[in-house]
Amino acid sequence: MSNKNKTPDSVELAGVRMYSSSKSFDTNTVIDQFRTALLSDLGFAPSEIIADGQGHRFSTNGKHDNKDGRYILHLDGFKPAGYYECHRQGIKRFWKVSGLPLEPLTPEQRRYLYMKAQRERQAEAERLDKQYQRIAERAMSIWRKAEPASHVHPYLLRKRVPAYIARVSNQSLLIPLYDLTGKMWSLQFIGADSSKRFLSGGKKHGLFCPLTCEVYDFAKRGKVLIAEGFATAATIATLEPDRAVIVAFDAGNLEPVVDSLIKRYPNLPIEIIADNDRKTERTLKVNVGLAKAKAVADKHPQVIIKYPTFPDDAPIELSDVNDLVNWQQQQETLKGGV
Repeated sequence: MSNKNKTPDSVELAGVRMYSSSKSFDTNTVIDQFRTALLSDLGFAPSEIIADGQGHRFSTNGKHDNKDGRYILHLDGFKPAGYYECHRQGIKRFWKVSGLPLEPLTPEQRRYLYMKAQRERQAEAERLDKQYQRIAERAMSIWRKAEPASHVHPYLLRKRVPAYIARVSNQSLLIPLYDLTGKMWSLQFIGADSSKRFLSGGKKHGLFCPLTCEVYDFAKRGKVLIAEGFATAATIATLEPDRAVIVAFDAGNLEPVVDSLIKRYPNLPIEIIADNDRKTERTLKVNVGLAKAKAVADKHPQVIIKYPTFPDDAPIELSDVNDLVNWQQQQETLKGGV
């Protein structure tokens, strides 16, 4: 078929003539719908949304240096669609435009799209595997050169917890991310100012950090206690020294961590010591820590949830067990000084 015989709104792919639906959609309408979804689910949206099919980071708390949000929006294919997430809130959503007509797909078009998607998924899986392996090697190199963390590190002093497994490099605490085979895949860096980041491009989904035992000792400890952050887990490990205590790193990672544990140890009791995110409950109408933990418990009956409860006069920013223990100690100190 010559180009002059093609209609302006069509393309030919692998011998199949297909209509590009993106030309049927007004770009501004698509972006407006996407922005509305971001604001509704995350509470924030970037001032400029770029529909280029690439990942873009943005702030979800109004602070310029915050990059907890990420979105992807593309206009190609048969229906504009995208994805967005907020690491801080543990929210992940797939999105597609609504309220607009679509051209019906022929069987040939459906087969073509299916095969194309299969090829793309395979290529992406291979690319990610190579990337994760490369980052894992870098993580191990950094870990081997690092020194055991001192108890006088500013973050440990402020949180009043032992170093446990942590090491230190360039004044940042290093917290390793392992799988159930004991392989290290990445590192979390915790700065003296409490800032946290992971090795860029590293694997995190379903990974964790055991503080009190090796992965092959989980069953011997009788129960696994899981917390979101290192300081919370370290506090729990101090209170429960005989249990296996692990760091899941954030609320969104609780479910994949528990899934992998139960697959390996089907009868192992698991306790999630959840964050009680009272502040997000007030501002965003959802208690992220408790909601994510409850979703895991609903899926796995053997999972028990515990969480800290705060007095009415406790600052709203306090959310985890470490916050509660330290606040209670401060109150006792103040009473003793009166």
